[in-house]
Amino acid sequence: MQSTNRLAIGPHPLKQKSGKARQGQYYDCERGRPTSLSEAAKSLLHSKFVVIGESHDHPEHHLTQAAIIRELHRQGASVIVGMEMFDRTKQFALDEFSLGRLSDEEFVERSAWKTQWGFDFNLYKPIFDAVRQHRLRLVALNVPRTTVSKVGREGWDSLTEDERMGIPDPDLTNGEHRQLFTALMAGHPPTGDRGERIYSAQVLWDTGMADSALKYWERTPKTDRTIFAIIAGNGHAMYGLGINLRLAMRTNEKISTVVCLEAEGGGQTFQRSIADVVYIAAPHAR
Repeated sequence: MQSTNRLAIGPHPLKQKSGKARQGQYYDCERGRPTSLSEAAKSLLHSKFVVIGESHDHPEHHLTQAAIIRELHRQGASVIVGMEMFDRTKQFALDEFSLGRLSDEEFVERSAWKTQWGFDFNLYKPIFDAVRQHRLRLVALNVPRTTVSKVGREGWDSLTEDERMGIPDPDLTNGEHRQLFTALMAGHPPTGDRGERIYSAQVLWDTGMADSALKYWERTPKTDRTIFAIIAGNGHAMYGLGINLRLAMRTNEKISTVVCLEAEGGGQTFQRSIADVVYIAAPHAR
């Protein structure tokens, strides 16, 4: 099976070219060379949306996401942080945290972190520390799990208008996204009607999170230095085919992608269409 890091897909013109970086390096996919955190952040400043992908259980990926957020702020961006880890129903708790009104313990309880996400809160603490220190706006992006599960079982058409929450009908026609989905499913996606429903649920995730980000973007005060940084799994970021694609279908704002990968043998090889910036973290023992 072809690695998910080495698929010649995506809207990026460099999808036929590969890149390689060492552990601990940032890599500029446009220029085809390693870069620094400062230069990587500088290259993102002209974007309005930056999707920063992760492996959920990798501590260094979250440290990297926090470092990028902090560096964007240092370079003068007004950063909004949107997160896959919360669904829209928890926005009030995120607002309270952004305003500095909740301790970590109170935030974990009021946001229902343990049922919303389930990974150790401390993995994500570097991101929340950056949000707290710089008083950044924090946005819940996800669709309720019950809704995604229902689509996976019964399909999009089974949802009521209330369950759809104003989300556009998921567009299932992108063939390259299906290639990525197949790779993410280890080359063996479910088939038949069940497979189509599960694929619909995956597309709903991306479509719903993009919808949450756009609705927040439209109603919030902003300047020409405002950047919406989206924290999500790599499967929702890679190749510009996840949340970024669903954003691009509805806005002309510039969108960039950062993907955090994991070193193998001291480095990692990847297709340059995978993102605008790649970071190579140390191997993580699972």
